[in-house]
Amino acid sequence: MTSKEEKAQRVNKILKVTILTSQLVSLNQPLYANALSAPKAEVGLENLNSALSLTGDTYYPKSDYTIPATMSTYAYPQMFNMATDALTLIDKSPNSSGTSLSPVLRLLFDKVAVLGFGELSIYRQSDDSLVQRILSSGGSVFISGALAYVSLPEPLADDTDYYVKVSSGMFVNFSGQSFGGIQTPELWNFRTVDESAPVVMSKTPEGSGASLYPELHLQFNEAVRLGIGGVIIHETKDGSIAEQLWISGGTVFPQSGYASVSGSHVRLAAPDPLASGTSYYVEITSGLITDLAGNPYMGMTKPGEWTFRTANSEIVDYTAPVVMSKTPEGSGASLYPELHLQFNE
Repeated sequence: MTSKEEKAQRVNKILKVTILTSQLVSLNQPLYANALSAPKAEVGLENLNSALSLTGDTYYPKSDYTIPATMSTYAYPQMFNMATDALTLIDKSPNSSGTSLSPVLRLLFDKVAVLGFGELSIYRQSDDSLVQRILSSGGSVFISGALAYVSLPEPLADDTDYYVKVSSGMFVNFSGQSFGGIQTPELWNFRTVDESAPVVMSKTPEGSGASLYPELHLQFNEAVRLGIGGVIIHETKDGSIAEQLWISGGTVFPQSGYASVSGSHVRLAAPDPLASGTSYYVEITSGLITDLAGNPYMGMTKPGEWTFRTANSEIVDYTAPVVMSKTPEGSGASLYPELHLQFNE
């Protein structure tokens, strides 16, 4: 058998087309036909020489070749490259954390790809529930050379783990051989970016009986950190400022105040005591607290959002008085000196 005949036999295997199901992939592109209406059609070796001329490994249709009527609905003359290897996936994206909520999925193959028949499905990793299904026929898939782009019809949820499955046959090469697909969760997964602000789950003190030296506690639904902003304690009766604490770059002003974060728990304390038996409300500026992704807690600005009333008790002073000055000092004092002490209180 001559080299030309061997190549012709190889091409004959590629060119044989039998419509047995609803999917038909031609040498040019995937076409779909109804198995009940489309007849069986074959390009046999005996007709090959009249249809094609061989140059190297490439066959070209002869200008005077007429397509048989049984093939005219799904095939037409063109250049046929002999491709014997199926598509191999080289890379895919996204495949990391911080993915956009409306990502464009990309698949890079080792050779030029053609859209076949199948689907790409996205699942939520926590419960394996199907989130989105993109059909090859839905208009959301675009191919440029060896790179396939898949657009999602709806945005994904933020801060969520997903994995992707691709059915076999969704992408094929020019000879109709298909990419085997992606069937297991560990082969393609990613996590979307966190775009949700932290939410306060609890706060203290609230109600009556608060200490005159209250330590403010905030519990959030996720880990947080201090940003830039302030905490202002107002008297409820007139909105006047009783105490305030400002934070920037981890520094607390005034320095006698206190602020700390442990995971999702925030502690804040102003330096001076409040009045007994008095109602207060707390203002927290936006940006004072953020989550680890930088999303700011929107804060509290309305008088009714966080209120408390201090206990009816006198302030107990546990601080000793401090001498500010004393006389006489030095030489020249009277023989009957009168000693003077000036205290800070």
